[in-house]
Amino acid sequence: MTTLKLGAQGLSDPEIGLVKTLLKLMATEPEFSWIFATNGPFDALLADASVAEPNKDAVCVIQLVTQGHAVAPGQFARPINAPALEGWLRSAERQLKPTVYMGLDYQTHASALQDKPVPRFQAAASSAPVQDTGERYKLIRWPPPMTLRNDRNRVRLATLITRQAMDLKQLAQISGQSVAECGAFIMVLNSLGLVTVTTAPTVVVAPSPVAWAESAFPEEKRGKALGFISAIRRKLGLQPPISRMREYKILFTGTMGAGKTTAIGAVSEMPPIVTDVANTDKSHTKARTTVGLDFGQLQLDNGDRLRLFGTPGQVRFDFLWSILATNALGIIILTDNSRPDPLADLNTFLEGFSKQLDSIPCVIGVGRLPSHPQPDLDAYADLLFQHQRVFPILPVDVRDKADVLQLIDMLLAQVEANAASGSN
Repeated sequence: MTTLKLGAQGLSDPEIGLVKTLLKLMATEPEFSWIFATNGPFDALLADASVAEPNKDAVCVIQLVTQGHAVAPGQFARPINAPALEGWLRSAERQLKPTVYMGLDYQTHASALQDKPVPRFQAAASSAPVQDTGERYKLIRWPPPMTLRNDRNRVRLATLITRQAMDLKQLAQISGQSVAECGAFIMVLNSLGLVTVTTAPTVVVAPSPVAWAESAFPEEKRGKALGFISAIRRKLGLQPPISRMREYKILFTGTMGAGKTTAIGAVSEMPPIVTDVANTDKSHTKARTTVGLDFGQLQLDNGDRLRLFGTPGQVRFDFLWSILATNALGIIILTDNSRPDPLADLNTFLEGFSKQLDSIPCVIGVGRLPSHPQPDLDAYADLLFQHQRVFPILPVDVRDKADVLQLIDMLLAQVEANAASGSN
């Protein structure tokens, strides 16, 4: 891997020390190429805006301005923070080394997936931090783990733009993070070519496998329905952001042995109702398997109920999948990474629920990843990208209630994003 040199000019000693520390932390990530250098030539230079003539030995220059001052292209405001610095460095790296990232030329694919080319953020994107210009951002591929850093806030922000293009104000409102924090993360995604940008307001039709909900909630009762997500979040102990939703069922699916029954049992208030029989499938060592459905539920504090359904995993029961998916809020697909070909397993369910996944949220939970690290999460993202789909992909231990709750949380985040965009 080619090493790239970052220099500094006109910065205070504490700022230089901070930059060095941040680079050392970032150096623990795969594919990070930058080191701090005191002598040129530099691949990139951080320079105070007061420096009249930045070092001419630098290929790329970013100027630091005092907090509160207007920020122009090629500048970002103090104080120096990790997301902004990382985003700028990765953007600069793409300009210096316009190579294919993680095996895919995302900018080419981005244009192919859209009706028109990406208007602003090309490989040689502006190095200035993303400002709240009203532009809308949409993810075209789930970010690699090194970008998410197992950071719940980053996972949530990425989830919010999987299905709907959103602007920074919308992201900040729903996520509870500041516009600056949202913009810094968008900058990181943009530097990797993982987002597309629309400059005009997008007319959004809220995805609706739930047409029944319109009749179930006439206008005078609609207000009660809008608080449903908050009720779910309060029940599950999750932070209740601004929300609205129109459905009461979550579907768990995946291969036999992936942990659907266990996952439902981890969060259900009642012992799950199961339809297990002795397993006669010699390709799997599991003693018993579901042939009908699993069922659990949560009683919410507003009197509503959230029902949790699990599908049978065998393909011979695929006729039940579409039936169980009817009127579902979303689908959680569980995979077992210890199986011979978990990517093929996921592919089976992507195709089996293809029609439903065009309109409702989905989350992928990958089980047994610590003991079976391959394929990694990025390989799953590659497969989704080939299907032109972007869903959150998270490691999960289905026995751990917190892990299952995070899957549900990311599902709800997509519903919130759909609702927020659809209401504008």
